[in-house]
Formats: sequence, structure tokens, C-alpha cells
Amino acid sequence: MKFKPRKSFERDLARLAKLDISIINDVKDAVNLLLENGHLPAEYQEHALERRWTGYIECHLRDTPSGSTPSATNDVLMIYRWDLDTLVLIGVRVGSHHQLFNGLNSNK
Repeated sequence: MKFKPRKSFERDLARLAKLDISIINDVKDAVNLLLENGHLPAEYQEHALERRWTGYIECHLRDTPSGSTPSATNDVLMIYRWDLDTLVLIGVRVGSHHQLFNGLNSNK
């Protein structure tokens, strides 16, 4: 297996790295675990997406601490999918709930 980020993933990660460089390590850790095990530990809350994102998987790299307001650096998700025909993990997007799903996953 190998990892292949889409351009959107690379742009998202570059934007987040300007806010907090340590996010890159969080992403690398998750990608390495996925490549080694095919799935993530429970704390990542890995789950399949629906509607417009059917076929993709989301995991939580950082969750907003209780009592805090979600931000671009404390609410970080990664969206990916597997291409098993070519044995590739494809990184699609990385960012906050607001950035990734702000009205874009409706039924319309």
C-alpha cells in the first residue's frame, strides 16, 4: 500500500500547517497507521460518510476540547478512501467540520 494525496488534500494541509505545524505530524501518524493496519484505533472515530461523500471515510485527528469553541486547529478531520484495485490510500481533504462540510453534504 502507498499513500497518494489529492491536490485538495495538499492545499488543505499546507493551509493548516501555517496555523499549527504539528498538524502535519497528526496526519502522518494517522496515514502510517492506516497503511500498516488498514484501519485506525477507536480514538480516531473512523467512520464511513454518506450522501455526497458516500464511499469516503472520515477520521478525527483532533477533537475540540469540552467547553472550547471549535477552530481550524482543534477540530481537525481527515477524509480519505481506499483504491483497492491499485492498493492506494487516497487522501482527499483535511480540515475542520466547518471547512469540509459547511452545507456541502446535504441531500440536495
